[in-house]
Formats: sequence, C-alpha cells, structure tokens
Amino acid sequence: DLTIHQSEFEGHMVRQSSFAAWIPIMYGCNNFCTYCIVPYVRGRERSRSIDNIVSEIEAAVKDGYKEFTLLGQNVNSYGKDFGDKDAFAKLLRRVDIIPGVERIHYMTSHPRDMSEEVIKAVAECEHICENFHMPFQAGSSEILRRMNRGYTKEKYLELDALAAPDSYVAPPTKENLAYVVHFRKTCQRYQIDFAKADPDERDFVIHMAEKTFLQKRA
Repeated sequence: DLTIHQSEFEGHMVRQSSFAAWIPIMYGCNNFCTYCIVPYVRGRERSRSIDNIVSEIEAAVKDGYKEFTLLGQNVNSYGKDFGDKDAFAKLLRRVDIIPGVERIHYMTSHPRDMSEEVIKAVAECEHICENFHMPFQAGSSEILRRMNRGYTKEKYLELDALAAPDSYVAPPTKENLAYVVHFRKTCQRYQIDFAKADPDERDFVIHMAEKTFLQKRA
C-alpha cells in the first residue's frame, strides 16, 4: 500500500514474532540517490511523533514483546521534518527507558546524517544494541558523487563508529572492485553486494571479492 495517509501510522501492522516487533518511525525519503526509486514511490520524509511511537511500543510490551527494531529509510533524519535535528537521538533515549524493553535495534542510517548525539545515545543507553549499519555504497568519491550520496570516501572514514557498512561494486568493473577492496581493508568489514553488468566482468568481480574477503572469515 503506497498511499500517503494523514494518520501517523501508515500501512498494516503485522506481528509474526512473539517477542520481536518492527516499529516504523518514519516514511519516505528526501535523498534522491541516483539509483533509488524510494522518494518517487513513497514520497518525502514523514516522521511519527515520539509520543505516538512510544505508545505503540508500550502496547507491544504489554503483549509480551521485548525486542524492537525502529525502521526508516534514513533514521538519522528522523524528526527533521518537524524541525528537530536531534530527534532521533532523543527517540532512542526515550525508548530505552520504557519498562520492559530489553533490546533496541534500528535501520537504516545514512552516513551523511550520522550525528554525534546518535553515537552518544548508542554508547550511553542500556538497551540499544551497539551496531551501526551505515552503507558506504562505493569506495570511490567520484562514484559516490554520481550516486548523489552527499559524502565522500574521506568524509565516511571520519566517522568514529564504523560497523557493518554495506558496499556496492556498481558498476561491477575491475576498477571499481579495486576501490572497494582498498576501502574494505581500511574499514575491516566484509559485506558486499553487486549490481548487474556484463556477465564476464561480473563473474570476475565476484571471484576476486570471494578471494579477497571471504577467506578472511575462515
């Protein structure tokens, strides 16, 4: 259902787990990355209020839920549509003190909008899992510019809390793989995704990526 509703909660609530609940905190996206359709089909960013989110979590706790994942296309920009650039950090701290909440996750963070306040909240709150999922997407600043990501390779590396970054070899060529390999060695991370391309070129990239990254996991 892609209809933009006037109520704060959009879509249909589905709980498939007996202990873990997914909680949408915002909808849409303002970033317009070159390759992404989300802003066109889901509209501009719309944040739910902290009180509305907290009420949903408190109700879920009463039903036995203990683990919560806060969802948004770019959770780091939560609340900017109502004029509060630190709203996501405030939301994390508010959810952390809800009685009965044992674990808090969130996804996904955009590196351009990661703030010191969010990092402090993760470090200081008792129930937030200490993991930052921040896609860097490409190891080349030029490709990042063409992707309209809003940051450079150097800017990404300035972030102190690097954990579980995603990357794309896009387009998957030997040159672009070299950028990602170098960047991966700097970040010490091992998750990688591939865009579509010429089958021969793509097979070579996959082979080299497996050789470079997967052997390190053994």
